[in-house]
Amino acid sequence: SKAKRGRATILEFSNDYAKGKDVDYTRFFDRFYRADESHNTDRGGYGIGLSIAESIVEQYHGIASVDWKDGRIIFTCRLLG
Repeated sequence: SKAKRGRATILEFSNDYAKGKDVDYTRFFDRFYRADESHNTDRGGYGIGLSIAESIVEQYHGIASVDWKDGRIIFTCRLLG
């Protein structure tokens, strides 16, 4: 979803994540971080996508965050005006 509040633009992306209640989200934007063992190199990927996204958001003076609620993981990008 995209919404404008004041001078900020807020982008939210969400996905089902039933097992996310007790996950430490403070590390999700760390480069090469993988939250669980099922995300390993045998399945592809390098764990840098969220780190790159955060860097882009920060270049535009924004803030990237992640949260979990009611079985969904929510990524929010706040781009400040």
